[in-house]
Amino acid sequence: QLPVVVQMAIFLFHVEHYRNAVSPEDISQWAGVSIGSVVNCTNCVMIAILEEHDQFISIPSKDSEDMEKAQVFIESYTCPAWKNSIFAADG
Repeated sequence: QLPVVVQMAIFLFHVEHYRNAVSPEDISQWAGVSIGSVVNCTNCVMIAILEEHDQFISIPSKDSEDMEKAQVFIESYTCPAWKNSIFAADG
């Protein structure tokens, strides 16, 4: 198994490019590893990130102070009618 630093570098190189701008073949040449290693590294890092999802990502309850702050922020930067739809605001 490759060192975590190398796996992370491969993953970040992969995700920082849009669509077909970089293929597993391109990454394997850049990193000096096989195409299979590129796929495995990308999958392993993504799994590790997703396993921590619930610890770092949560939707605050409707009556929480965090939700109120989010609604005030959305209302001040977007259309006031979107105040109660904070997860639909873009930008």
